[in-house]
Amino acid sequence: MNDPTMPRSSASPGRLATGASLDTLKPSAEVLEDVAFLLHQGALEAWAIADREGITSDLHYLGLGVYLAQGNAVALLPPDHAMSPSSPLLGPPAQTHPGHLVRSAETRLRSIVPDALPGLSSLVLEVCDLAREFAEHGY
Repeated sequence: MNDPTMPRSSASPGRLATGASLDTLKPSAEVLEDVAFLLHQGALEAWAIADREGITSDLHYLGLGVYLAQGNAVALLPPDHAMSPSSPLLGPPAQTHPGHLVRSAETRLRSIVPDALPGLSSLVLEVCDLAREFAEHGY
């Protein structure tokens, strides 16, 4: 029988680390949900701009990287976490540039201790790399 108050195996993403409790992970889950929304919107915005720029746009592959990072963020959420249908983080169009959204996700991830969940440090590195890539390509 699964007891939600008991720590789960740390062998797979989304599972509680040894010694962790659901109460200590609620802030992390909220942050991961925010990050997932920011990255999802970032990928969509990147692809929309890439379609306008044409087939040689760097945003095609950058958008794919952002979309994969979004999937990794969702995979770290507790299995019983219900995602909200929308995010209050997404602001007016001036703030929805894909580079800005990725940097916002990176900033949001800094509020979680990287060892809070197995796999979280990999997500942090992935998002930091994406933010650097966007900056290097002028986005």
